[in-house]
Amino acid sequence: MYSKLRTIICITGADGSGKSTLVRALKKKWPHAHEVSIWDMLENTQVQVFSNKKDIDEYLCQLNADARLLFLAHAMEAAIDRALQSDSDIILINAYYYKYFASELAMGADKVLEDFLALRMPAPDKVIFLSHPPELNAARKKRFSKYECGCREATYQNFINFQQRSVLQLEKYIKPEWCVLNAALEPEELCALALKSITE
Repeated sequence: MYSKLRTIICITGADGSGKSTLVRALKKKWPHAHEVSIWDMLENTQVQVFSNKKDIDEYLCQLNADARLLFLAHAMEAAIDRALQSDSDIILINAYYYKYFASELAMGADKVLEDFLALRMPAPDKVIFLSHPPELNAARKKRFSKYECGCREATYQNFINFQQRSVLQLEKYIKPEWCVLNAALEPEELCALALKSITE
């Protein structure tokens, strides 16, 4: 079905929209696919900088928006580079830079810097965008991180307030060729629609 050239598929959307769930479902269909997350390099056991995601959350919230943008871009680029060195012909990216850069723009990051860093990222062959209101995303989550709340106290209201701003930035990335899916659908239906879009 796929040539030996890499096929890059991105599943993106706001926090709590179901990206990881869809990625796991697609991975079951394509077990040979190389799954990529921005956290891959940050969780590298050979270079143990952080002991857990809470440490990462605390660290990120100590930086300003531009510093976070550089840090997250480095983590994403390193994860992509490692994926490109794998034998897999399908690279399945969870969130990608769209979600993280949108969050930083919502916290005041420099748009010129964001544009420059975005140019360094490979363009996916297919993007699936999961659309879902922040209020419903919040209901899906067991807990919130400070980062998801705009580096403020991890509360329901801070999550909603920040996610509303972040989604406005995230939606600016949408292109006509992207597949936008209603994330309120059942996971099985979402997976079927995503597969149909990817294979068309």
